Amino acid sequence: ELSTAIAGVGGGTNTPLFHAYGTNGFQAIPNATLTTVNVSNERFDSDDAFSTSTKRFTPQTAGKYFVYGNIARDGNWSAYARLYLAKNGNDADSETLFNTTDDVGGNGGVHVSGIIEMNGSTDWIELMVRHDAGSSVNLWNSGNVNYFGAYKIAE
Repeated sequence: ELSTAIAGVGGGTNTPLFHAYGTNGFQAIPNATLTTVNVSNERFDSDDAFSTSTKRFTPQTAGKYFVYGNIARDGNWSAYARLYLAKNGNDADSETLFNTTDDVGGNGGVHVSGIIEMNGSTDWIELMVRHDAGSSVNLWNSGNVNYFGAYKIAE
């Protein structure tokens, strides 16, 4: 069972948990626009808490969750990439958002992770990206390098 394979992290069963990844097609990211990363394939989803249509994780179990995400650029970026784990769509409040920035450009990857508390009823998390390259740029078209996941670590 999936929860048994992850058991022990944080001292208990670490469900709900999920890992989703992108498609094998390019995803265009418009300039200066916070955009949800298209992670519409699931590797696993223990409690059906991740929606492949909205790309949101909405656990119905209250607790603290380790949440992570990653993107890879396809080489057409000339500006930074900022990657967000946004809780309830919030992209400004530091208590409900983790973000990281990579300004190398090119086709490098950007990873973000953090611990976020969820109420178990209405809270949700999504993976978002933004850049200011001046025009639309693409995420790399290999789905396994663009991913988003989470698992419960504590009550």
